[in-house]
Amino acid sequence: MELLSVQAPQTIVDRYSVSIPEEECDFLGYELLQQAGKRRGFLLRGGEIDTERMARILLDEFGTVENVLCAYHAGWGSAKQWLGDPAHAPDGEHITDIPFDDTRAYVAKVKKTMEVYRRLYDL
Repeated sequence: MELLSVQAPQTIVDRYSVSIPEEECDFLGYELLQQAGKRRGFLLRGGEIDTERMARILLDEFGTVENVLCAYHAGWGSAKQWLGDPAHAPDGEHITDIPFDDTRAYVAKVKKTMEVYRRLYDL
């Protein structure tokens, strides 16, 4: 789930009203999950933030990692529009035809990187 927050931080910032200090704009996967989880009150015993719960909420809300990547790269409005268009998301839940070349390339690159991480770390 850290990959989601690393690859789509602006989407998380916009959707969950968390902030990134200007000097730290290049960061941050895990910290965004922490901020969003804290804002939602997802606390474990001892005050630790339940980032796993927050990650599950994000995936539930955004649907798939691919949709999140589309939203991050092309904007959530574009991703929502594609999800509502059978030409781009025949089932209304999975964007299968990404109309922007750069977004299509971005999603493919991230998915390839995810597969490398899965193999390296037995995920």
